[in-house]
Amino acid sequence: MTRMLILTLATLIGSAFAADSVQGGNLLETIEIREEIDCDDWRAIKTVPEAVRGKANAFRISGYVVPVEAEPCISTFLLVKDPANCPFCGTAADAPVIEVHMAAPMPDMPEFTEVTVEGDLEFVEDPFTMQAVIMRNARATQAD
Repeated sequence: MTRMLILTLATLIGSAFAADSVQGGNLLETIEIREEIDCDDWRAIKTVPEAVRGKANAFRISGYVVPVEAEPCISTFLLVKDPANCPFCGTAADAPVIEVHMAAPMPDMPEFTEVTVEGDLEFVEDPFTMQAVIMRNARATQAD
C-alpha cells in the first residue's frame, strides 16, 4: 500500500524566515515535497516552481546561524527560522533548515546569531533526502 504525504517547504523552511522583509522568502514556501512510502521503499519527490528557479541567483533570506563545526572562521552553517528549531538540539521533528556555503569564510559567531545572507540557490533533486535547497556563494548582507 502506498501512502502519500504532502509537505510544503513552509514546514521545512518556515514562513518566519523574514519573508516580509527579504526578497524571495515567500517563494520558498511554494516548493512542494511529496513523501512516497511503499512498504520499505521511501522517497521524497520535490516540485520546485519556475518562479522559484527564476529567482535562484542572488537570493536573500534571514535566519539564525547554527554552526556545523567549531572553528575560528565559518564557511558552512545551517540557517534556521527560529532558534527553537535547531536540528542538533532534538527539539524539532522537522527542523526548518537551509544549508549555507559562504563565498569567503566569516569570523566565528555565537550560535543563533541572526543574519541575512544572499547567494545562489541549488535545488537538491536527491529523492532520498527531505533537503530541498542549499545556498552557495553566499555573503552576509544587511536586512531590509
